[in-house]
Amino acid sequence: RVPDSVLDVACGTGAHLAAIAPRVTRVAGVDLHPGMLAAARRRLPVTRLEQCDMRRMALGERFDLVSCLFAATGYLPDEPALTEAIGAMAEHLAPGGVLVVEPPLRPRDLSPPATQHDRILRGDRTLHRRTTARLVDEVLEIRFACWSAADTGDAASGPAPGPPPEARTEVHRIRLFSDAAFDAAFAAAGLSHEPQQSDAPPRRLLVARAGGDQ
Repeated sequence: RVPDSVLDVACGTGAHLAAIAPRVTRVAGVDLHPGMLAAARRRLPVTRLEQCDMRRMALGERFDLVSCLFAATGYLPDEPALTEAIGAMAEHLAPGGVLVVEPPLRPRDLSPPATQHDRILRGDRTLHRRTTARLVDEVLEIRFACWSAADTGDAASGPAPGPPPEARTEVHRIRLFSDAAFDAAFAAAGLSHEPQQSDAPPRRLLVARAGGDQ
């Protein structure tokens, strides 16, 4: 059935909530990043959007569905933090409510180091973004470098240049928690769930449910 209320954890710019809002009675979102929430508030001016760490949510409301997508749990530092975050999500579930988590990829599903270079021609300038990924002790490190340069006429097919000193850089570190870690976190939160099968696809959703007397 369609849930009547939805909480999106790590809601980012609110794109998921904007798609869901017309179909349900009540939506809310939380995110740690103020810039993301500013964009979400422009998109959803009357929706409750709170800035907080997913481990320490305390909205005082319960929801039929709590979602945490795009591998946002991968930004947690360790398994105790994952358990704490799943517990906070469970506390916001209505009786019989459903928690849906999109976990990070598993180490075996990755093949870094890898580099990708994207270029877009804008007028007489070329916008560059170089993305480099590597796996370090089950942490996926993704480094972005972005810059603009004068168009040399070979923006689409020429050799990819290296980033200049003035390039804007950003590094994301995503912990690739095991399926067992998620299973343990769901169990600690008192949620029922189906343990993941070893042959589950790389991109998948983990689903857990609160008891009827939650």
